Amino acid sequence: MVYEVFGILLGVTIIAFAIWDYLKRLDIIKNKIEVNATVIRLKKTGYGGGDGGPMYSPVFQYYVDGVEFKKIYPTTSDKHIVGFTTTVYCHKNKPQKSLLPDQLKKEIALDIIFLWFGVFLIVWAIFF
Repeated sequence: MVYEVFGILLGVTIIAFAIWDYLKRLDIIKNKIEVNATVIRLKKTGYGGGDGGPMYSPVFQYYVDGVEFKKIYPTTSDKHIVGFTTTVYCHKNKPQKSLLPDQLKKEIALDIIFLWFGVFLIVWAIFF
């Protein structure tokens, strides 16, 4: 009985997190503007790449209504070198909230995985 209750509570918690996280993304999707962003430098963010060497994340610079914004996007892509330009999605009322299009797709996919994992836990707790 304890395991069933624990499984159900954990499943509900995971589902609630997935929905909350998705709603944050949905806010950006509904209120997005697309702006060009350029990698201005690479910032060392740790160690542990495939060879155990340093890992770097690109620092993107973009402008909204003449105001400059800078944001680090953790990524494993080799295409993000200094000078690389791409589109980012910004919240029109909160332009400091921005996402790369690929990042947005991955995060939504992750929310869906968490949602289904939470459902699985609840079903498993009830029936097994």
